[in-house]
Amino acid sequence: MGAFATAGRSLKYGKSVKLGVTKLKNILNNNSSICGKTNYILIGYSQGAQVLGTTLRENIDSVQITYAAFFGDPQLYLPESNDYNVCHNKKLSQYRKDVVDCKVESGILGARIPYIPEAYLNKAGTWCNKGDVVCGSGFNFKNNTAHLQYPQKIRKFIEDLDIGNITKKDIPIAPIE
Repeated sequence: MGAFATAGRSLKYGKSVKLGVTKLKNILNNNSSICGKTNYILIGYSQGAQVLGTTLRENIDSVQITYAAFFGDPQLYLPESNDYNVCHNKKLSQYRKDVVDCKVESGILGARIPYIPEAYLNKAGTWCNKGDVVCGSGFNFKNNTAHLQYPQKIRKFIEDLDIGNITKKDIPIAPIE
C-alpha cells in the first residue's frame, strides 16, 4: 500500500527501487569499463521493470543496450490510449509489444514520462496483460492473477531471441539481488 500512496518513490518500496537502480547502473558501468563492448538484453518484471526504466534515464551508454523488455511495469506509459485508432492497431507506441487492452494509459504508480528515452525507442518493448492492475489494465485488486502470468511470457521472449549466432545457452541470466 505504501508504494501506491507514494507512487513508488518512498518508504520501503521506494528505497528498494533506488537500490535496484544503483545496482543495475553499477553493473552496466563497471562491466563496460572491464569488458569493453559488452552488450545487454535487459528484462524487468514489475518492480524490476520500474528499476529498468528509471536506470535507462541515468547516464547509461545506450549503445551497450541491445534490448530492454518491460513486463507488468507499474510506471507504464502509453500516450496513444485516448486515440480512437489505437483500438484498431494504428498509431501505436514503438515500444508497445503485447498490450491487449487498448485503453491502457499508465501503470498503477503513475506514468514515467517519457516512458523510454529516445535512444531506446527502437530497442525496447513493453508487455501488459489484460486485467493486470499493476500496469493499468484492470481494476480488480483482490484478484490480480494477470500480473503473475509474465514468467511464461518472459520465458517465451528469451526462447524467441534471435541475435545473430548467439544461442540461448550463451545468454547468462543473472537477476539483481
